[in-house]
Amino acid sequence: MSFWDTLAEMLVLLFAILCGFAANRLGILGGQVDRKISKLLLNITMPAMILGAVGSGEALPEPAVVLDVLKTALVFYGLEFAFALAVPPLLGGTPGQKGVWRYTLAFPNVGFIGYPVAVALFGPGALFYAVILVLPFNLLSFTLGPLMLTGAKRFSLRHMLSPCILAAALALVLALAGLQPPAVAGEALEFVGSVTVPLSLMFVGSLLAGLPLGRMLASPRLWLLTAVRLLVMPVALCPILGLLGTERLILGIAVTQMANIQYVRQQEAKGLGHAVLCAKSFVGNDPFAVLYGDDVIISPPDQPAIGQLCQAYDRYGLGVVGMKEVTPEQIVKYSSLAVEPLEDRVYKVTDMVEKPAPDKILSLYSILGRCILPAEVFSILESTPPGAGGELQLTDAMRALARTQGMTGVDYIGKRYDMGNKLGVLEAIVEVGAAHPEIGEGFKAYLREFCRTLG
Repeated sequence: MSFWDTLAEMLVLLFAILCGFAANRLGILGGQVDRKISKLLLNITMPAMILGAVGSGEALPEPAVVLDVLKTALVFYGLEFAFALAVPPLLGGTPGQKGVWRYTLAFPNVGFIGYPVAVALFGPGALFYAVILVLPFNLLSFTLGPLMLTGAKRFSLRHMLSPCILAAALALVLALAGLQPPAVAGEALEFVGSVTVPLSLMFVGSLLAGLPLGRMLASPRLWLLTAVRLLVMPVALCPILGLLGTERLILGIAVTQMANIQYVRQQEAKGLGHAVLCAKSFVGNDPFAVLYGDDVIISPPDQPAIGQLCQAYDRYGLGVVGMKEVTPEQIVKYSSLAVEPLEDRVYKVTDMVEKPAPDKILSLYSILGRCILPAEVFSILESTPPGAGGELQLTDAMRALARTQGMTGVDYIGKRYDMGNKLGVLEAIVEVGAAHPEIGEGFKAYLREFCRTLG
């Protein structure tokens, strides 16, 4: 992706903040108006958004899952407080500055920024988990926060009775009890809460307009603090939560509350290879995973498909493709691989072809849904001419990689559903629905009754 494409994406992401910044400079926002907006957010729209997360009609998670989120929160904030104690003495500065360093490391801006990031990355269902994860933040920021900033304990019970804390606590109680407010109340809360994200971002933009940004950006302490906050701490949190067996969705939400998430948008449909090439500047020299958006793979909980590929990469140190056998009719629509057995379900891949003609089929094994690639694939993509359909095919680049460095293939455990066609979507809905622990039995009873009407 070019500089101008990247700049355009940044402008899209920052548009709401820039609107707030401009509104401040134009005299629309700032001062008393900002204070009133802050009160509106903290007392009305954000509590409504929090309660809307448990009243929007979606099925609530099991109490055990909610407790797992709270366990994750304890680890999350325990790590942050450890860094908050260890790092500020290394940065130096006045006692007041050290208090700011401590507060910044201990309390991320999860309210104004964390909620929209969680929803954008993991979908609306992630908001509830983010709310529970942030509950300790709301409690601690009003108790230990003043202590960190001032060096003196300034706490009153009134702080603990803020609408955001009360809403988060009520949401937790409702979730543990498996209760939801009436549908109309949930929709009303969700409707009012929906203004929180754009309004909070414009509020942040207005605040930025009043800060000495030039002086801030010239501070080496600020750059070091940012590196610790956005890089070192997420890297430390991820393996700790992994060892504790934290569910991947919860782990992802926790890590994103610490880290910056980057994404690029493929401006034109020029093939999967072109889409992967757009991410070159973000990947750097590291190996990376590619998860095909139109392939949903249901695997055992302890053996996710991408995890099986990671094990093969760790063992052989080569690029890995996830593969499955398909029918002769299907292979001409996908890719075909030349493979040699290495061990159980793991193969050496020596050649491949995208959408082969019948006389070019190498085997009935095809790349389906997942792969892990070394950074060298980017230079190959840059010199690869357009392939099937006039698009830049990732398969063509992987073919060159297989012929030079070698690759491995994993016949992963799990079922793959093709979201690229209507039948595949329906198959996924029916099979996953029938196995669902909450609605599965009722759904299967409905299917049996419906099948009898088909004759």
